[in-house]
Amino acid sequence: MQELKALLKRYRGARVEMMRLIVDGRLAGSMNMAIDQALLQSAAESEIGTLRIYGWQPATVSLGYFQNYDTRESHAASIASPVVRRASGGGAIVHDLEMTYSLALPASDPWASRNRDLFDTIHRTLIEFLEQLGVEGCRVFAESKPESKSAPFLCFQRRANGDVVIGDDKVIGSAQRRLHNALLQHGSVLVQRSEKAPELPGIVDLCPDSQCTLERVIAGWPQYLAEQMAWELVAGDLTSEEVSAAKSIESEQFSSDSWTRKR
Repeated sequence: MQELKALLKRYRGARVEMMRLIVDGRLAGSMNMAIDQALLQSAAESEIGTLRIYGWQPATVSLGYFQNYDTRESHAASIASPVVRRASGGGAIVHDLEMTYSLALPASDPWASRNRDLFDTIHRTLIEFLEQLGVEGCRVFAESKPESKSAPFLCFQRRANGDVVIGDDKVIGSAQRRLHNALLQHGSVLVQRSEKAPELPGIVDLCPDSQCTLERVIAGWPQYLAEQMAWELVAGDLTSEEVSAAKSIESEQFSSDSWTRKR
């Protein structure tokens, strides 16, 4: 815990609220989910909040926590892709040409108890940032319904209150999970159509005349979010403790066949 304690001391000494920013490359799906879980655990044990930006290699299908594993057979285009089960709910996501983010907040952060407001605020900042790139999106205002067996397999073919759409096409979706009142929100920004999910157009496909690229979203949105939330972003990395925790979580949970096929 020494590294976490040192990091915590640095944050408590800050003039304004600080948020650690971790920008990862494209990682295996099981490790991505394990790192998010490790960051949620760190948030639950400390006062440290972390915004993480990452990608996936290879293109990976993440099943929602409550989805039946056998339903992945219904999606032919991604059948050869590896599968991981998220700890959050919702439909399956084909992670490929997208920006994925996660935000882990300790229980002491006021936003951790305002989970609906946090969901809407993050999506609002994404809409506003994309507007600067010539993209016009809007949030869906619809009654959220319990997950059902009749729901489409893919998350981006479902609609939930607060999702972001361009016309009739969903391009941003998020989900949340709690641990000891710490909160994790992670979500996907579908930037471009993937051959693993050809039925889903991305922002670039829907707005070909915009200035939107994956690189611009990754480089620009975190700072815009920080400005809107009155955070000071501090670029950082996982501590050695978090790396160790993530490796254990990946081995014991997200790369485990019993976890992936638990439903």
